[in-house]
Amino acid sequence: MRKEELPGLVNLSMVNKRTRVNAISSIFDHIFFTQQWGSEVEPWVGVESSVEIILRNEKLVSSVRGFDFHPWVHSPSESKIPSSFFTLLFSFPALRELSIGVQDSYLPQIQQELDDRFLSGARLPESLRSLCIPDPRWMFLVDNMPRLEYLVIKKRASSVDDESFEFDVQKLGISHPNLKKLHCQTPCKTENIQEVAHAFPNLRDIGLLGCAAWRESESVMHHLACYSTLSKLESISIPHLTSLGLNYYPPWCGNAYRSNPGLKARLHAQRKQIIRQILDAIELEVLTKGASRLQRVDIGGTICERNASGRVQRSRYVYFQGPTGRRPVEEDVSGDEDEVNKRTRSVATPLIFDRLFFTRQWRENEEPWAGADESIKLLLQNQSIRSSARTLYCRLWVYSETKIPSSFFSLLFSLPNLSELAVSLQDSYVPQVQTELSAIMNEGNLASPFPLSLTSLIISNVHWIFLAEYISRLESLTIEHGIPGLVKKSLGFDIEKLAHCHPGLKKLHCQSACLAQNIQHLAEIAQFLPNITKVGLFGGVITDESNRHSSILDHLLCYRALPRLETISFPRLSFLNLGFNPPRCGNAYLYNPTLRNQIATDAKTLKRRILETIEREVLPNGGPRILAVTIDTEIYERDTDGTFRRTKIVSHTGREERSIKIQSVRNSDDTI
Repeated sequence: MRKEELPGLVNLSMVNKRTRVNAISSIFDHIFFTQQWGSEVEPWVGVESSVEIILRNEKLVSSVRGFDFHPWVHSPSESKIPSSFFTLLFSFPALRELSIGVQDSYLPQIQQELDDRFLSGARLPESLRSLCIPDPRWMFLVDNMPRLEYLVIKKRASSVDDESFEFDVQKLGISHPNLKKLHCQTPCKTENIQEVAHAFPNLRDIGLLGCAAWRESESVMHHLACYSTLSKLESISIPHLTSLGLNYYPPWCGNAYRSNPGLKARLHAQRKQIIRQILDAIELEVLTKGASRLQRVDIGGTICERNASGRVQRSRYVYFQGPTGRRPVEEDVSGDEDEVNKRTRSVATPLIFDRLFFTRQWRENEEPWAGADESIKLLLQNQSIRSSARTLYCRLWVYSETKIPSSFFSLLFSLPNLSELAVSLQDSYVPQVQTELSAIMNEGNLASPFPLSLTSLIISNVHWIFLAEYISRLESLTIEHGIPGLVKKSLGFDIEKLAHCHPGLKKLHCQSACLAQNIQHLAEIAQFLPNITKVGLFGGVITDESNRHSSILDHLLCYRALPRLETISFPRLSFLNLGFNPPRCGNAYLYNPTLRNQIATDAKTLKRRILETIEREVLPNGGPRILAVTIDTEIYERDTDGTFRRTKIVSHTGREERSIKIQSVRNSDDTI
């Protein structure tokens, strides 16, 4: 770098620093702690170090306005919440909203920790105005929030059917007379509404959301008038229609609607009629008789608002987003319903149709491709769907050999933003697909019929590798299955030709055997694939008389030939000739309970041997900087000390792969 360039670099660094500092107040205004720990991982690992990082950043701490603490632990009675959490809770000077949702087992610990801190003189931030707690047993928190204005109690503490309050309303009214919002799981009956009105004359938002045992002659309609005693009321929340004694009980099972096509429409009409009856009663009994400020009514998630003419109209639906159930997302339905549906579709289309799946199987007694041609033509007419598609999965099987409809190819080449293509068809369709591709190329004089965005190809076997020749910028190639009867001692395709077409290839997964000669073959063309970073040979270790005792451990050294390699993938242990062949039949485990634990222990030991061999023989002295190793469904990532630790489990869902992140635990048997 030239000396005259240094001032510009300093200025750029200062700009980045100012940007980060200014962004902190926006990014960290609300902290959500929703970590969940299953049975395989140790809870709370890393929490204390994370808290220390937060506490060291004064700007961040002072920016926090909301804190949601909603963890879940597999065995809460055995794992206490770290004390650093309580230190953090008392360290937010501008905290306004606190939401706690933990398992019941943690109630005694939290109560004791807070009591100890209160006795020592510590106080919760005076800025706290809003509190959300699991049930009334947590009301001790309210006693330490003198300026509380908004209180939400998510559920009842007892399962006993009791229609009265589970906490002392009058006591709360004395300690917090200026409470503006109260939501709890107490039924909206006259005596309860009157009790709230007497205790909180300034209440603006009331939600009595408990289920009541309504008598046939009585429903919620007989109790609405009592809301008029709250003169400053602006918002009323009542339970869902099914909990109001209004004879609205739609079936929960979808089969009821399939067997009765008109049922859904009738229930929708009944629902609209009941909502209108409730709103009319509120207008007549509440708005005109004391609660003239009322602007909003929430009926089980259906938001109704007062318009300019004074009428209360249905305007929005509310559903809850995120694991805490606190963040409402509102959808406007006040306008024309067709226009609302149009807006909803335009927003939802990119999310719903980013992956298109064709996974049909036609059996002997079914007409092949029946209905497919018509469905594809509908897709071709919808530009929004075609533009949204990023992945196309074609996994089709036909009993009798028939041609693929031409509309299928029209769709295949009309997805402008396609980035991944997966093809799994019978090999008998190879000639037709080749012919169609050649015809399109010649007709349009195209370099490639596929969009430039297509970088990933997944094919069923090497017979379909010709598709790679028609893709301009292939970066990832996966061959899912081998060819029956084909010896796995070769890669099964001309890799030099592939490298010539796609020198930028970064990922190659195929069903070749994990043998030295194959890995050496990759090394020979490493100069043609300078960007290869991910390699997976899933054919296992093939042995014969000359190498019957050879295992994967004898071939790992050959990976050093790939200088930019970052990820290695192996098949399951039973394919690697390590003497690990667990029973495939579940009955073997049923009659031998200790067998499962023994197999799990053996598997951990063997995986550790593979990883240690890579650490010892492949990485040192200028070897590739391998960052991750996948063995079957488990992903091991290299830690800062150079040790591979399990961090993810890949879940095969049939259509795609999803990786589930797991907590890394040091010095534990669970990390191998």
